[in-house]
Amino acid sequence: NQIGYPLYRLQIQEGLQIQAYNDPMTGLFNFRAFKENLEEELKRSHRYSHKLSIVIFDIDGFKLVNDGYGHPVGNRIVAEVAAILRQNVRETDLPARYGGDEFVVICPETDSQSAMVLAERVRKEIAGFQFHAAKNETFKLTCSAGIAAYPEHAEREETLMEAADAALYTAKRLGRNRSICA
Repeated sequence: NQIGYPLYRLQIQEGLQIQAYNDPMTGLFNFRAFKENLEEELKRSHRYSHKLSIVIFDIDGFKLVNDGYGHPVGNRIVAEVAAILRQNVRETDLPARYGGDEFVVICPETDSQSAMVLAERVRKEIAGFQFHAAKNETFKLTCSAGIAAYPEHAEREETLMEAADAALYTAKRLGRNRSICA
């Protein structure tokens, strides 16, 4: 009992920490963990004069999926897109669910051109994937991406996110299924 109870409490604390920082649907970092990691990575990049990029992904036309097939199918698609994202980033990258059908990747030691390569790789993988709606019904989806880099496009967290978000909306405005750099 003297050893068992403290170990049990430690397991509970570790489980709570995982719940606090991970999105349960995708297994990726959640928004809270993303914000904390971005703050730390920006500090590190500033201190050592390293580059850092972020990529925001948004599934094109996702509302139509939820409206047409229902939220259970939409939830499965979010999880599948997260798996594609996880398979196509480097071990040092930090992918997170930004919210709804949006994802973000923090790319330490990465300039905007290299982040564009990552964004295009993920975009093409998603565009080529067969998503399943019902027993024999499949469909395709695309995504758009916005890229911004430190210090090239911004030096603060807020302006870096604004630059990536503006690039994402430019990609949407120009017809979707593309990656745009700030």
